[in-house]
Order: sequence, then C-alpha cells, then structure tokens
Amino acid sequence: LVSVLVISCIVIFELRKDMIRPMRTIIDAADRFVDGYEIRDIHKKDTNIFEKIDSGKITEVKNLASALRSMELEMNSYLANLDSITREKERISTELDVARKIQAESLPSIFPPFPERDEFGIYATMTPAKEVGGDFYDFFFIDEDHLAIVIADVSGKGVPAAMLMMASKIRLQNRAMLGGTPSEVLGFANEQLCTHNVEDMFVTVWFGIYTVSTGEIIAANAGHEYPVIMDEKGDFVLMKDKHG
Repeated sequence: LVSVLVISCIVIFELRKDMIRPMRTIIDAADRFVDGYEIRDIHKKDTNIFEKIDSGKITEVKNLASALRSMELEMNSYLANLDSITREKERISTELDVARKIQAESLPSIFPPFPERDEFGIYATMTPAKEVGGDFYDFFFIDEDHLAIVIADVSGKGVPAAMLMMASKIRLQNRAMLGGTPSEVLGFANEQLCTHNVEDMFVTVWFGIYTVSTGEIIAANAGHEYPVIMDEKGDFVLMKDKHG
C-alpha cells in the first residue's frame, strides 16, 4: 500500500508537471490572446503569446502548443496585412474625397449664376456614380450676348474619367473664348484630346451657343444624348439633332 501510494503521488506529480500545468498555461495564454485580440499593437514584436509557454514533455501537449503558435503567427501576419490594406484604403478614400471636392468646385454651382441677367434662367446639377466621375456640365459667357452651354460625358468612371473630364472642360472653354461655331470648338478640342490619348478614352459633348438678344441657339452634338426641348404647348420632346 505504501508503494502504491508513493507511486500514485509520483504519477500525480508528473502529470501535474507535464500535462495539467502546461495545459493550464496554454488555456491562460489562449484567454490572453482572445482578450487582447482587438487591442494588441500588431506593430510590436512582443505579440507571440504562445511562444513563451512551457509545453512540458508530453508529445500531445507539445503538438497542441506548436499548433497554437502557428495559429498565432498566421493571425499576426493576417492582422498586419489587414492593417496595411485598411490604411491604404483610408488613404485612397481621402484622396478620392479631395478629388470629388475639386471636381465639384470646378463646375458652376451657385444659382442663379448671373443674377444681373433676367433674360434667361439656367440651372444644372451632377451626381457622380462613384466618388468622382466623367459627367460634367459648364456654361459661361463668351461675350455680353453669347452664352456657351456644355453637357458632356466621359467614357468610364473614377479618377481616369475625372482627369479626362477636366482636360476636356478646359480645352472647350479656352477654345470657345476665341470665338467660332460650336462645330469649330468641338473640332479643335477633339484634335487636342486625340493627340496623346493612349488609353483610347472618349468624351461625348453637346455644345451650344445661346444668343441672349435673339433667343436663338446654335449647337453641335458630338455623339451625346439628344437634348430635351419644351415646346410652346409645354410638352417635352427629344430634339434629334444630327451628330457630327
């Protein structure tokens, strides 16, 4: 009986040392890992919780500890990549927000735009499908009696479309201020935009010049949608002008 008691004590002691104590250590480490999952600084080197535990001498416990160490390393790598991707998305989102504001501010947005002129009324708005887009409008006086009106759509969406939109808007206005018909203005802008258009992007434009004193308008349509006109009866109809 004494021998059995001594042997039992030795077995219990060894089990506590090689299995129970390591298992408790692993459980405590797992609890710390879970508790600190959201608050740990993944940029610090001291994040390997399971690397520090004593797994004892029993093979199964060692295998369990090894598996947990591998899981922790993979989780740390995943969190580091996720943090990097999140930061990059936040940076891109911030830049797109700035681009959206720049694009919005480049278009006429104060109405009525010419409060001193009561011969006509004009209003426009644009809502991009994404943060920035290629649709745009513009209107400006060429001289005291002629108002240029631009409605356009650049192929594609996002930043490339927004860049081509700005280039198109500037070229159209600069050329229009020199005088000429809408056809001549569009022809000049077309040649300029095609010179270095390696991506084969395009822009459709409806460009009109409104003569305030007579109420007449001359326009050219470069592949854009038909304008909608209200007739004398108050009905709205498509004016299917020829594209050119």
